[in-house]
Amino acid sequence: MQRDGNLVLRSHRNGHWVRTWSSHTAGHRGAFAELGLDGNFVVYGRRHAQWSTNTSGSGRVILGVQSNGNVVMYKRSHGDTTVLWQTHTG
Repeated sequence: MQRDGNLVLRSHRNGHWVRTWSSHTAGHRGAFAELGLDGNFVVYGRRHAQWSTNTSGSGRVILGVQSNGNVVMYKRSHGDTTVLWQTHTG
């Protein structure tokens, strides 16, 4: 989370840090990110949500970073894994 309120994912490539994904929420200094119990990942500004994965109602989910830099939110149920949201498919 940057100071300007933008949630950014960077990957190290060829000796440099490269931005691979952004929530585009700059301009909301003091914003924070939260993974709620309802399964929604949200960037909150001072007064209200600025961005979300729109996955409310998913219940308990897992948020992780894959080795290729993709951030994935998924749910496991009865041995099955369902991807609910991801930054990219790369």
